[in-house]
This record gives sequence, structure tokens and C-alpha cells, in this order.
Amino acid sequence: MNLKEIFKESVKSINKSIWVILVPCIIDILSLITYEKIFNTDYIPNVSMTSFQFSIISAPPSIRYLIKNFPSPLFEYKNGAFLGIINELTLFNIFLFLTVICLMSFIKGGYLGSINNMSDKRTSFKDFIIFGNRFWDRLFILDIINFIPFLLFFISQNLIWIYILYTPFLYVKYIMVAEDISLISALKESFNVLKDNLGLTIKMMFQCGVLYLPISVALYCISVLDDFGIIYSIFIVNYFGVCVNKSVFEIYKNLKKPKKAQGEHIDYYV
Repeated sequence: MNLKEIFKESVKSINKSIWVILVPCIIDILSLITYEKIFNTDYIPNVSMTSFQFSIISAPPSIRYLIKNFPSPLFEYKNGAFLGIINELTLFNIFLFLTVICLMSFIKGGYLGSINNMSDKRTSFKDFIIFGNRFWDRLFILDIINFIPFLLFFISQNLIWIYILYTPFLYVKYIMVAEDISLISALKESFNVLKDNLGLTIKMMFQCGVLYLPISVALYCISVLDDFGIIYSIFIVNYFGVCVNKSVFEIYKNLKKPKKAQGEHIDYYV
């Protein structure tokens, strides 16, 4: 089995419970609507004709993978200034930040648990709620940790190098949900998986970038359709993003299988 075959199998699994792509799509669409309503402005996307991203799309995915200036109404850094609803450190903003992160952690838990559970059976919205309730607390702590570099960057732009220290966190979310283990155990396992499968990780990043090359061309063509084009683009990007997330789960499960139990040689190539 190779990476392409794993991706094809992942597409089949996702198509059996296609509702799950609504999760990242709704998040992106709400971000777009909130930005335009709060700031009373029309969003103008900055879309490249061809965009090659040497990285794995986030989980849940987002159209930000291809459109870097996609609005983030809560907070974002642009042109040397912090923009958005949260643009200064106040008690209210801290409370708002923690509330949103808590909600997003629940959504991420439901999303990741649902696509991990997909195989030959369908998953339902009830499963989404169950998984969200099971994993939200660990994902909440992980999200807080992941925001530390941003908060430090908020204080001093010279601290951006700290993002490099977060490389071992690449597989943490997937492992924590797949194995249902603690955050610390998942971090240790993520570091080991990355260390032992660096070549595979690079190939996964390359394949994800290649997958989105033709999609970036399609986005460039339909982005002229204003908000309708952006919303249509959101569904395209996030559909394939969900399939990529599912593929990462399946690749990890294959890596964890004892070699004798695999029954075949697994070649991870593109």
C-alpha cells in the first residue's frame, strides 16, 4: 500500500459520512461573515495562480492553506499591526479568547474523533458530540500551548523563532485521538514518530502540496465570483483537507501495526 492508495481509501471513507466536511466549512464561512459584518468591509482574496505549500494541511482544514489573507476576525497580525476583535491584552479579551478556544477544542475533538472512527461504517452527529466531549479538555490544553508562540510574538516580533520548537507537535492531535492517551504521552509518541519517519513525513508534506496545486488554479479562476466564489472554494479546499486528515490517521495506524501483522510490504511513495 502506498500513500496514493491510502488517500483513495480515505476519500471512500469520507464519502460515506460526507457531512463531516461541513465542520471546517462552517468555521471558515462564519469567519468570513463575521469579518465582513464586524468591520463593515468586503473581503478581497489574494489568490495566487499556482500555490505550492510544502506542509500538511491543518486539522480541521481551512482555506487559509491556500489563501493566506483569509480573514481571522478574532485576531491576526498583518502589516506590522495586530488586527481583529482581540488587538490588546485586557481581562475581557483574555476571557473571550479562552471561551473561543474552549469551543473550538470541542469542535476539533468531535471532528478528529469522527474521521478517525470512519472505516467501513458511517459516523453520525451523535458520534461528533461524544468525541467532542471526550477530547475537548486535552485539545484545549494543546491549543493553549500552541498559542504561546503567538502570544510571545504579540509581545516581541523577535520571538517568532520559537515556532521552530513546535515541530514535534505535528502528530500530537492525531495520536492523542487515535490512541486516546494523555497529552504528554501523545507528545512523546509524536516525537518518536517524527524522528523514526522523517522521510515519510516529508513525502506526506510534498504530496499534500502537489494535491493542492491544481486546486489553487481552480481557486484563482472562481475567486472572481465574490463571496459565492470564496464559499465554493471553501468547500473544495476543505473536502480534500478532510481526506488528507483521514490519510494521516490511516498512515499512523499502519505504522503502529507489527510488521508481521501487516501481511504485506508497505511502500510509502508518491
